[in-house]
Amino acid sequence: MTLPLSLNDRLARLPSPDARLKWLAKHRLLGPSEILVARGLIPADLGHLAQAVTEKSPRVSAAQISEERRVVTALGTDRCRALVLKGCLLAHTVYSAPNQRWRADLDILVDSQSVAQSREILDRLGYRPLTSVQGGTPIPQETWSIGDPSSGKRSNGNRSNNTRQDRRFVDLHWRLRSHPLLRDRLGFNEQWERAIALPQLASEARGQCLVHALLNAAMHWFDRLYAEPRPLGWLLDIDLLWRALDTGEEDCLVDLAQEREISCLVLACLQMCQRLFETPIKPGLLDRLECSAQNELAGGLLKVDKSPLRAYWFALKCEPGWGGRVKRLKASLMPPAQYMYERYPERSKFGLLGLYARRIYQRSKQ
Repeated sequence: MTLPLSLNDRLARLPSPDARLKWLAKHRLLGPSEILVARGLIPADLGHLAQAVTEKSPRVSAAQISEERRVVTALGTDRCRALVLKGCLLAHTVYSAPNQRWRADLDILVDSQSVAQSREILDRLGYRPLTSVQGGTPIPQETWSIGDPSSGKRSNGNRSNNTRQDRRFVDLHWRLRSHPLLRDRLGFNEQWERAIALPQLASEARGQCLVHALLNAAMHWFDRLYAEPRPLGWLLDIDLLWRALDTGEEDCLVDLAQEREISCLVLACLQMCQRLFETPIKPGLLDRLECSAQNELAGGLLKVDKSPLRAYWFALKCEPGWGGRVKRLKASLMPPAQYMYERYPERSKFGLLGLYARRIYQRSKQ
């Protein structure tokens, strides 16, 4: 695996302070720029400019944090077994302030038996599903939104960094990961048993423990559906999670990675973190991960990582049985008609067949 350039090397290639600020924003590193300055990873003058930008235009507004609190409180009050994931979880644990970690949505993982209850709660809060029927590549989640439907539109399944503040999103998950190789590496019950309280968010809030959050972050880096470049802020998440672990938790992480046969993914992410953020990792721990990473099936994700088309076919091959593969292929390329009309409201002069042809062409170009 080719390791990325250091941050200073990357920034040195950019011609102006404005270009460097845009690069930091693109990689979701504006908010935590003070962390990077303190470590000597970016110049202090650039850090001052970054802080001035975030003070003028906060990455995460107070209204967004308040809405996250409202949703999590409602889930907890109704005794729905729900865990906060990803950006919101990290913002309230390993970052120094809840507005330091940029996020477009609130990710919630629920017990599969609590999905209907969760939908009822979101509906009562004023949220509506982004599409009335499920479609596209099968993923165990659905997106709910509240606010102006003309803002924050998705592009290839992702929300723009320019999402207006009058629209909010909740991604409701009932399995942790989507890729056939990763979808059952961590079960809900074991995550629930080791969940941590998030009192800064809400008295009822619970989230993944830091070990599970780091494993999820490593899987998330390689569990890709679309061709957009991944922000390096995702690796900063892993760096901060690692630094927050004590010795016992580090050993637990390595043991779990080995047991669930994802050592190769954790190893790759930690090595990138070392290069980019000077993450302090004992050589012995990396050696343990490397020893068990050699013959893991998940290593195939590293081999196809630079090619979205190869990654798609690899995921297709990993589906158990021909029935699962046909179902995935059909769902990806020819979703239900109602989904297509909602996903492509501009329609096509060739009707539904034209929309399918457009979708297949777009997928082939990734």
